[in-house]
Amino acid sequence: MFINTTPHFGVIASALPKHSSQLVSSWAQISLATSVEIRLDGMVDKDRNLFVHGQLPSLFSAKPMILTFRPKEQGGAGFITPEYQWRFWNSLPDSVRLVIRDLRSPVFVDWAVDLVSYVCAKGYYKEMPFPWQKIGISNHRLEETPRDLQQEINILLSFPASAFVKFVCKANIEADVERIKDIYPAYRGDPPLIAFPMGPLGTRERFECVRRGSWGTYGFVPSLQPTANGQVPFRELLEDSEVREALKLRGHVLN
Repeated sequence: MFINTTPHFGVIASALPKHSSQLVSSWAQISLATSVEIRLDGMVDKDRNLFVHGQLPSLFSAKPMILTFRPKEQGGAGFITPEYQWRFWNSLPDSVRLVIRDLRSPVFVDWAVDLVSYVCAKGYYKEMPFPWQKIGISNHRLEETPRDLQQEINILLSFPASAFVKFVCKANIEADVERIKDIYPAYRGDPPLIAFPMGPLGTRERFECVRRGSWGTYGFVPSLQPTANGQVPFRELLEDSEVREALKLRGHVLN
């Protein structure tokens, strides 16, 4: 039986810094969100390694955090092979790795479906740096909305990553937005689902998706750059009356 221990993310400030110093200098602003996503793929190798071995542990708190290292085909900042992603996650220092491993900690990782598929195909189950309960699986369809959305969700559910399932895709027509809305009534509820349309047509759904059942919605940090097409500043989400009501119903305490 699946037992959900993933905290509700709510409004996620998605931070994609080109240099770790941008992240640190913006942290007071970022920490106003109910959760934080740190996009590690935007940094060059040397800076990223210095950051995860130095400053990252000091940013851990009771606030939920998602760490991502996403390839370009999944909306990331660079061409990163699954093998390279795998080696990166296994190279984390104990000050980071042990926090992620702890089932009681609010720090999670988001692995793109290509990495999860690679790990399963290679049979690396005994070498896993973290338990599957701390790994979310995501698929970003950057150009279109697939015809069979339920099949796309089922593919993600077939893998062992169980912190959350994230599926987002670009809406090219209004009918795409409506089809993505229809995911939620049919979803069985575990693992937690994050789903919404990208692009200008999907912007309103970033405000609506939490009310529909999404475990989180993403907004960009104004001092940094948007991390996806159709994003709005996270403060706009956090200050929206309907979003705030949906967050309160999910147990969030808001200022």
